[in-house]
Amino acid sequence: MRIRYFSFMGVRGLDGLQQDLPHRDLDLIVVHGAFARGKTTFLDTIAAAKESIADYGSPEARWDALVTSSSGAAKVRIDWEPSEAERARAGTQETLLGSEAILGKPLVPPDHPKLLRALLSERGDAERGSIHYLHDTRDLSGPLSFGAAEAGASERLTTRNTKFSELYDVLDQPQHAAARALGAKRFAELFPHLEVTGLRRTGISFVPALRHRETGVERTFGTLSSSERHAFLMAFYTAKAPIVDSILMVDAPEIGFGDEGATEIVRALLRWTTKTQIIVATASAAVRSMPEVAHVVELR
Repeated sequence: MRIRYFSFMGVRGLDGLQQDLPHRDLDLIVVHGAFARGKTTFLDTIAAAKESIADYGSPEARWDALVTSSSGAAKVRIDWEPSEAERARAGTQETLLGSEAILGKPLVPPDHPKLLRALLSERGDAERGSIHYLHDTRDLSGPLSFGAAEAGASERLTTRNTKFSELYDVLDQPQHAAARALGAKRFAELFPHLEVTGLRRTGISFVPALRHRETGVERTFGTLSSSERHAFLMAFYTAKAPIVDSILMVDAPEIGFGDEGATEIVRALLRWTTKTQIIVATASAAVRSMPEVAHVVELR
């Protein structure tokens, strides 16, 4: 699934914003703007609109603030492009599926097409697309004692860090050995001096453990630099299950990496996903000018 057009009416700070996003083989979209220009609001609006059509489970309280106080409701129109595999599975030749989501308090909720609702409710696997949101305050919260996979799926489009709780199972459980090895390999692409060793148990606590390859000194997740922590989360999040024919929204990749380093993590995400539209909200001029960028949504 990809986004090919959007228009926002009544969205706080983005009222009237609209743009076509024609198909490109390398589908990197950059939402660019300075501080407080609405970059995170843009991603939140896409997430809220998608969930109003077909939800993964958990809403985000801050979506209530997306609507301008004067309008009382916002209208978000999106044209979605199903992948070839999705069209084949659904038995349709339609290349665009339009939606009109009403945020706030609509008098009459729109009736979305059943086919679109079905496609946007799929959780995603090696054959089915899905939508993901790596928010700007991403971090590793404590492990859940049960239901980590369900919590991760239901909160995928929120800013709750419980979406990463399944990574503890990836680091520890034998059935996730392949995903663990892939995550460690991807992390090493960015930080080759660090080796991911799994989980370290201290009493009833569990912490991700790493080792410096040359010195053998052990590190834990909490002692990593900001860039190392963000890279760790992205490497293992994309490794725990394939991200194919999907939409991956990333807020502020420059956090911890700086302006130039942000391009490295964006290129890594392009490598780590398959046939996926990556939407990056950033203030980084370096990311905006990457030759891989298909479209820029400029927020002024």
